[in-house]
Formats: sequence, C-alpha cells, structure tokens
Amino acid sequence: MHLDFSGVWKANLEKSNILGARPKAMTVKIAYSDPALLVEMVITQMNEIEDRLAFRGLTSGEEVTNFSGHLTGAESLTMGRNGVADRIMDELWRA
Repeated sequence: MHLDFSGVWKANLEKSNILGARPKAMTVKIAYSDPALLVEMVITQMNEIEDRLAFRGLTSGEEVTNFSGHLTGAESLTMGRNGVADRIMDELWRA
C-alpha cells in the first residue's frame, strides 16, 4: 500500500531544513497514480522571482532520471530509493 500525497502543498519554511538560501515561499503540486508520481514545484525567491521544477518518479523504487537545464549545479534529478527527490519528499513530510 502506498500513501497518496496528491494535492497542492505549501511548505512550512520555518520548520524545514532547506539547503542554500531560504526562499520566500515554496508550493508543491503532487499527482499520484500508482506507480507513477509527478511533482511540480514553484519556489518563490525573496526577490519575487519564481523557479519552477517538475520531475516524475515511480513509487516502486525503480530509478527514474529527469533531465533539466534549470537545476543549479546539476544536469539531472534522480528519483529512486536514495535520490534527491526522496529528500525533497522528506522535507515536505516534515513541513
């Protein structure tokens, strides 16, 4: 059984341990249809500039690589049992 986190989530930035500069706001839209997971993030910086990031993954734990030129210092975002996306989901769970 997989938990369904579908919906729009607003991060509680006061309780989150975000690496780098703290944004003004972060909203995450999650669409889940077992085993597919689609995550769309909007990160609003303090200067009101919005950064957008979307990635997909599988709840089966199978590794999926998402390519994006918009990621700072990275060419890809890997979602799997130990991927970056797992850490993002961990942060949302705490928020």
